[in-house]
Amino acid sequence: MRQRIAHRIQHGRHYYFAETQALRAHLNRYLPEADVESACQELRLVWLIDRSDPFCSFFRFSNSFKNDLVCHALPPIDQACLVLSAHRGNGWWVLPLLNNQGQPVHLVSAPLPRPKNLREFLYYPYTFLRWHQMNSLGGAPIIPMRGASQKMREVFRNNGRVIATIDIPPVLAKHCSPVTFFGQTAYMPRQAIDNAIAEEAKLFFSTGDLNPQTLKQEIKFTEIDATQGAQIAFQHYAHLLELAIKARPGAWHAWGHVDLFFQKDSAPTVG
Repeated sequence: MRQRIAHRIQHGRHYYFAETQALRAHLNRYLPEADVESACQELRLVWLIDRSDPFCSFFRFSNSFKNDLVCHALPPIDQACLVLSAHRGNGWWVLPLLNNQGQPVHLVSAPLPRPKNLREFLYYPYTFLRWHQMNSLGGAPIIPMRGASQKMREVFRNNGRVIATIDIPPVLAKHCSPVTFFGQTAYMPRQAIDNAIAEEAKLFFSTGDLNPQTLKQEIKFTEIDATQGAQIAFQHYAHLLELAIKARPGAWHAWGHVDLFFQKDSAPTVG
């Protein structure tokens, strides 16, 4: 049944139409050799899994955790670390994976948004469930984005662990720094890396890929060299992200605003 649902979503051009249109509009410019149709199929499947994971974790958490994950090289638990994620693949299960090692992990996230119109009000039960699961799977409270730097440093000083997503364009982030991305100068927030290095925490990049044959999540952690300073580590992150996008372009969620990464003027503060 899961395979049939996945196949139907992957090959239904009307599913997640806006998301696939955004991918089509930009893929040829950034990755001209990529297979657009295959990328669209994967993007539909990624969005389906992204929408269904809150229900999976709520109703069948132990079963999903036991049977649907394949993990490679978990970070050590005896030292503070920052796990850098991205809008690439699916990182939902990174939280319980790390928590299952016996030490909780904090997630940096925006607060639960309040509904502003009828559509958001009708969608609110799902939004609440998603936020609730994110706030519980790691075994530690979410770190709100306002005042996150101070809280992150406190966690690192206590040998704690933090997950942060930093592939965010300047229009959505206050403090951004330049980094080479797809051969151009892009701007993304670097503050989480600065905080980790200041407290001598280890750095890791995580990706989650869905195996279309088995429908298992394959999660991988890659260590980032933090000994050469924040900017070198930042560039290493951007390089790993670019390689991951090139390998599976349909797994990146951010095609709809990819151009904004390269617009310095859209940043409230760049530094």
